[in-house]
Amino acid sequence: EHVLVLAMHHIVTDGWSMGIVTRELSELYAAAVRGTAPALPPLPVQYPDFAVWQRDRLEGEGLDRQLAHWREKLDGIEPLELPTDRPRPAVRTSAGAVHSFEVPAALAGRLAEVARDGGASLFMVLTAVTQLVLSRYTGQRDIAVGTVVSGRERTELENLVGFFVNTLVLRTRIDATASFGQLLDDVRTTTLDAFAHQDVPFSRLIEELAPERDTSRTPLVQALVALQNAPGGSFDLPGLRVTDQPIPREAAQFELSLHFQQSEDGGLAAVAEFNTDLFDAATVAQLCRHWLVLAGEAASAPALPLAQLTMADAGEPAAADAEAPRAFRSVVAMIAEQTARNPRAIALLHESTRLTYAELGRRSDQLARHLLGLGAGPERRIGISLPRTPDLVIA
Repeated sequence: EHVLVLAMHHIVTDGWSMGIVTRELSELYAAAVRGTAPALPPLPVQYPDFAVWQRDRLEGEGLDRQLAHWREKLDGIEPLELPTDRPRPAVRTSAGAVHSFEVPAALAGRLAEVARDGGASLFMVLTAVTQLVLSRYTGQRDIAVGTVVSGRERTELENLVGFFVNTLVLRTRIDATASFGQLLDDVRTTTLDAFAHQDVPFSRLIEELAPERDTSRTPLVQALVALQNAPGGSFDLPGLRVTDQPIPREAAQFELSLHFQQSEDGGLAAVAEFNTDLFDAATVAQLCRHWLVLAGEAASAPALPLAQLTMADAGEPAAADAEAPRAFRSVVAMIAEQTARNPRAIALLHESTRLTYAELGRRSDQLARHLLGLGAGPERRIGISLPRTPDLVIA
């Protein structure tokens, strides 16, 4: 028995390249065993040719137009405020793990049908479901996620080993009164628009649009969704039986990444990659269950308003009822805990007003100091007469 490990830095390879390496290594090995010349076609270009071509495209007016487009699309973008299991480290780490789950063939088929009916792709449906789940978890309506493109639009690049992939930002505004079909239409427009402006390298986009970095987060996007469609390759080595050896994944590029790949049975093999400094495995497993439930609801009733789609697993209420009663905690105490844990999360939404937990705390502290100055104190009752506005919650 033998174990072959091939490790390459991401700066010189990508997922597509690994399929090429596998196929060519198989051909070279077979030729060496048989004593024949390998049947590898000559490459029309090399990676330096691509580098020169890319540099030429990203100069002058062409680059200015691309950057102007992204400035407009990403103006005012806010970070994703996922509720975390632990306080966010001041400096982001890449400690990670993965959780695998399956999208059954029946559900994958219904999602593909919704995509066809909406003139969209399966990837667009997966993105719409993911953004809706993230909106439910964060309470935010403006959701930006990243995705990856192969960067191999030219046929000359299809059999070339190298790093071509690029990260794009897909930004969608979630309207709870709209249907899933309408959300999918928005995601479709956003995705096609992003793919039409994919030439700017993500690193350059960060330099232009996020010059002031938050060391606790990845710039521009904190979550990613991808449907893997790179041509694969399996070793075909004469005289040997070859099997894959899974390698543990202990790093995470983003806070949360959902990767999907079509299975032979018609379903989707899915992997959730997550930052272990932020999330427990059980939390991510629950999010994936919620993803499946919400995907099933959306596929079954794409015309329903989003607000009527649920993501609660049927077993969750029973499990909650079975829990031992928890010690009483006041609303004030729970808000204080959430403020300490995730101060930038959205705490209050009212029409055009959005307050984070930190802002809610600051405003309530200001009112408290004002009332103390008027003689308020412990056990002294204060009447409140306010309409249903943020001021009522602050008070």
